[in-house]
Order: sequence, then C-alpha cells, then structure tokens
Amino acid sequence: MNILSESDYEALELHITENGLSYVEAKEINREKGNYTYRITAQGAAIYEFTLAPDGDQWEIVSASISDLVKNRHKEAFSLKLAESIKELIVSYSYEELYPLLASTGYTEDTIETFTAFMRQNTPYKNTVSLIRNDENDRLGYDILFKNSLFGHMGVSVNSDKSWYFNAFSMNSALVDSYIAYLADEKANGILSMVKSLDSESLYPILVLNGYPDGYPERFALLLNSIDSIENATCSRIENSDPAVRNYLISTHDKRIVSFSLSSVQSNKSKSWEISSFEMPVWVPFEGTITAPACFTVTVDGKTLSAADEVARTVPQNLDKYLIANVPDMVTVVTYSVSSPFTPLEINAVSEDGRQGTLTKTSDSNYQFSLPRCDEQYADELHDFLVDFAETFGLFTLNDAPYNIMLNFVDRNSSAYDYVYKGDYYWTKDHYEDKTSFANFRAENFVSLSDQIIACDVKYEMTVVYHRGDTVETYYPAYRVYLRNTTGKWMIFSFNTLSDG
Repeated sequence: MNILSESDYEALELHITENGLSYVEAKEINREKGNYTYRITAQGAAIYEFTLAPDGDQWEIVSASISDLVKNRHKEAFSLKLAESIKELIVSYSYEELYPLLASTGYTEDTIETFTAFMRQNTPYKNTVSLIRNDENDRLGYDILFKNSLFGHMGVSVNSDKSWYFNAFSMNSALVDSYIAYLADEKANGILSMVKSLDSESLYPILVLNGYPDGYPERFALLLNSIDSIENATCSRIENSDPAVRNYLISTHDKRIVSFSLSSVQSNKSKSWEISSFEMPVWVPFEGTITAPACFTVTVDGKTLSAADEVARTVPQNLDKYLIANVPDMVTVVTYSVSSPFTPLEINAVSEDGRQGTLTKTSDSNYQFSLPRCDEQYADELHDFLVDFAETFGLFTLNDAPYNIMLNFVDRNSSAYDYVYKGDYYWTKDHYEDKTSFANFRAENFVSLSDQIIACDVKYEMTVVYHRGDTVETYYPAYRVYLRNTTGKWMIFSFNTLSDG
C-alpha cells in the first residue's frame, strides 16, 4: 500500500542520499486504540513518521509522513533544479521550450515567432546569468540576473499530489515594456511589407476602415503601383509621450506614403495593438471642373455627368445672334463640378451624332472639351478664299479697299455685312498704299457647327509703311471667323477679334 506520495519518496530518497542513515532510531511516540505510531530519526533529526494497525496476526502501515525538514530540503533542491533548467533554456536559446513557460504579456500578437525574434536580441550570455532565491508569498521563486540586473523571475508551486512543478516565468517590467514595444514595431513592419510588396488587397480594407471611400480597389492598386521607388520605402517611428499609442511613417527619400498609429486596446484579459489611424498623403481626392459645349454628353470613368453636376452655363460675349438662335448647343458652354476619390482616368465627351470632343487639360484639376476639328475637310477648300478675305479686310481697315470688294466675302444678311458697311476707318494715318504687305497666313481650328455653319481661326501678319519718317509697323490680326453655306457657296456672316498680336 502506497502511503507516501511520489514527491515524498523523492524527498526521502534525496535526504537519505545526502545524509545517509547513521544514528538511525525508531521510537514509539503514540499508542491509541491498538495503533502504534513511531518516529524515525537520523543524527537526532526526525525524518519519518508512520502508524501501524493490527490486521489479524499482521501489522499494516495505515499512515505515514515525512518531516518538514525533509520536505523543505527537497523543495529547495527541486526548485533550484527547476530554476537551473529554465536558466539553461534561456541561455541556450531553447525558445520553443521556453515560450510555453513564459507568463503571457497579454498581447494577442505574442506568438512564438515574435517571441523568438525578440529573445534573440535580448537573451544574455550564459556566463553572465545568475540565480537568486526570491520567494513570493508561499511560492518559491528565483530572480534571474543578467550582469546584476533583473532579467526575469520564476516561481515553483506544489500540485495537489504534493509534487513540485515550475509555475511561471515573467520578464522584468523594463523587458516587458521593451517586448510590448517590439510587438508594435513588428506590426508596423508588417504594414511596411504590405506597402513594399504592393499588397493592395491587404492595405485597401485598412484604408476603408479608416474613412477612405469603398468601391475603388482597382484604382487604389494603380495608385500604389505608380509610386516611384516604393520598393525602397522605410518605416520610422514618430516619438510621442503616450506609451499606449505609437506613431509611424512609411516613406521614400522624397515622398510620404503612409502615416499611421497603433493603439493598445484591452479585450477581456488580453491586449492588442490596433490601427487607430491610417492616412496616405499620396492619395489625394480629385476636386475639379470639366467644361464642354452643351451638345456633348460627358462621362467620367464611365459615369455620365448630369444636370445635378452642372455649376454654370455660359455663352461667349459678343457672339452672333444667328449662332445663338441656330446652334445654341454648339456655342453654349457647360461647366461641371467633379468630385472623385481619384483623379479621373478616362474623360469622354460625345455628341449626339457620335463626334468625340477634343480634350485639353488646363490645370491639374480642370479639363476643357472643344468641338472636334475638321481642318482636313475645309482648310484646303477655303484657304484661298480666307487669304483673300484677310488681305482685303486688312487693306479695308487702311481705307485702301472699297466696300464693293469687301462685300464679296460677307453674307448680305449678317452682322459681318453690317460691320463692313457701317465701319468708319478714316482714323488710318497716311501710309504708302503700295508698300503694305502680308505674311505668315494661317487658317486653323476649323469646327463644324452644323451642315451649313463652320468656324475657324484666321491669323496673319500685316506690315504697313507710314509716310512720316518712313515708319514701319507690323500688326498681327487674329479673328474667329464664322461662315455659312446657304447657296452652295461659303460666305462669312460673323467674325470676332481673337487678339491684337
């Protein structure tokens, strides 16, 4: 019959091994109801007590115990043995065995991989480690010292069967703080890895959770891929006074890519480092305008702009009434306001008859459509007519061409006719009529406003020699000319000055 526990046997065996059994005595110390209790001493110290009870003609041991002296000696020897074994795990880098024994820091990021990496940086050398007994309450314990500074503490406890076991290992508070900070830095490095590897699938949900608009994962992937030298990005910590919040910046040598914060969050008995803010300075939402003739349907990345997006409708000043009455959608300019999480990739303007507008980017946030040019269709056909008009009108403004010749170019029922017929050009100074010359004629930017109406820009140089001092002056007339064809022949019905040079 096993009366003593395994631990008691180990304790007794340890005592006998270390002290032998010389001067052993067995002495009766109690007799009660036929039972006899004896105490065994060695070198005068009690080590074992047991009680015998009659069983027929036999005696049976019904209880036994070892003395506190033996127990304490065994406890100290066993606890020291355990402490030495844990010390050996630390200095021999046996992380897989040590990790389950580590008193949890309470952080969910606390894994064997992060623990191993941290301990590789902080594990002391074997010959610099020592143990000092330091019990806590009723639990045996040892401090682990590294160069006389506290590295950690371990405890030893007893099971219900009185066997001793290693209870816990905890790092000192400074090392724990360092470990917790390390876990945050590891999470930050994980985000850096996402950025450098262009892992948009992992990064985009983080952005959405931090206030960025959802529904644009493809555009975000394009943005990430467009950042120069992103593979060389680095992550740096921005110092702050709150230990529960750690701020980081991911950047290249000349660009801030991501700034974010990690905050310590308590959940039940564990903590974790959670992303509390996340910003991408390189992601700048688009706010701009698009202007286009009213005849166009404008789309931005496939979305059709509507009246709700309009901010203005304008008609150029001094525009001929004939144009306003007959082609209002061609000459009315609509301005749309556009707001988007990203700069538009594709902007289109298409008229009802399928013509594509000509797009010009006037600034980083403003775009302008104009009617499609048709120079190839009309430039050659009207070249000579427009040259003659330009030179005749130049001479006409010098009072060197008569009305009847000038009227050969203009429609009789038009503002151009009234302008020529009613014009007064006697302001012109005396000059040599035979020395006026023309050069560098250009007719360009032809557009079709309807089957019967076209417009173009006419530009040229006109040099005049004045009598007084033989002064030579060169002028640079430029006009927006409108022509219509009602009788099988193109005639000018309106023209406006574009500039003086």
